Amino acid sequence: MGSDPGGDIAVIQVDSSLVAGLVPIERGDMRQVEVGQMAIALGNPFGYQNTMTEGIVSALGRVIPSQTNFSIPEAIQTDAAINPGNAGGPLLNEQGQVIGVNDQIQSS
Repeated sequence: MGSDPGGDIAVIQVDSSLVAGLVPIERGDMRQVEVGQMAIALGNPFGYQNTMTEGIVSALGRVIPSQTNFSIPEAIQTDAAINPGNAGGPLLNEQGQVIGVNDQIQSS
């Protein structure tokens, strides 16, 4: 449906009639995300399928510079492991609701 290379994200449309048992994931309330709450990252890091890592929300409102001139505002910082392959996967709260989209890791 669309993509934003600067934000490192794409949106697709899935025909649910072609996939048996497909259920959309519930979106969490961003206004209720707090530092210290559990954060769960889903993805396929390093080519390993269906991986889950957990941690906590470390900070809110971070501004992340991208590799273009665009910055990603209001980012959630987490200590859940985010590695190559996690980008685009959901960041969940402990109720399994989406509170963000995994994007990148910053390390030295």
